[in-house]
Amino acid sequence: MDWLKLQAGDLIERLNVWADDLQRREANLAVGEAKLEQRARQFRLAAQQTRLELEALRRRLDARQQQLESNHKQCSRLARQLAMAQFDDRSAGGIRAV
Repeated sequence: MDWLKLQAGDLIERLNVWADDLQRREANLAVGEAKLEQRARQFRLAAQQTRLELEALRRRLDARQQQLESNHKQCSRLARQLAMAQFDDRSAGGIRAV
């Protein structure tokens, strides 16, 4: 019967060591999970910030494109007017010379 008590005591000690090891592993797992969740949260925030920055850049680009298109139309109109004025000056000058 003494051997049974010894074996039971050994088994209890092993179970306690095993339980302590499981608790340590569980704590390490919880720490790892918290770190992973924090990294995922940081990634989501960075991704959201990048999306917001890209949207702002897109709006600025669209506004700049509209401005350039407007400037192009105005330059084309002025170039036509200048060409017509030069043509009129040449035409008027040619008639006077005759």
